[in-house]
Amino acid sequence: MRNVLGSGRISNPDEWNSILRQLEDSGVEIKFRDGNMAYAPGLRDGNPGQIVIDSDASLSALKHEYQHFLDAQAEGFPSLGKQMFEEPQNRIIKELRAYMVEIKEADKLGLKNVSAQLFENYREEREYIINEFMLLGGN
Repeated sequence: MRNVLGSGRISNPDEWNSILRQLEDSGVEIKFRDGNMAYAPGLRDGNPGQIVIDSDASLSALKHEYQHFLDAQAEGFPSLGKQMFEEPQNRIIKELRAYMVEIKEADKLGLKNVSAQLFENYREEREYIINEFMLLGGN
């Protein structure tokens, strides 16, 4: 989406800043790192974790990571271990939910090729989760 709409902080600074404020107000540590985007749960239950985001990421990429935060918040912020290793099926569902935030945005803008690429990105992430976590003894 960044290739089409540009950096979220430039193309839509109000929404970009609003999301970052909500994260900060919830106790999430925000780190800006070129080329990286991720939500990482806290090491202990109840810790809201960390978001790593490229300062030039698209707004939809920030919304994707924000969705991961919202999912963790709804579950009471389970620890990194619980989210990454104990419940891989739930991780797949959450990954789809986060990608759907971006896919719906691309569809709304008529960007079918972007939607298709985002869905392919999800499929790759799902395969990674299956191969790295489920096949190694996870649920």
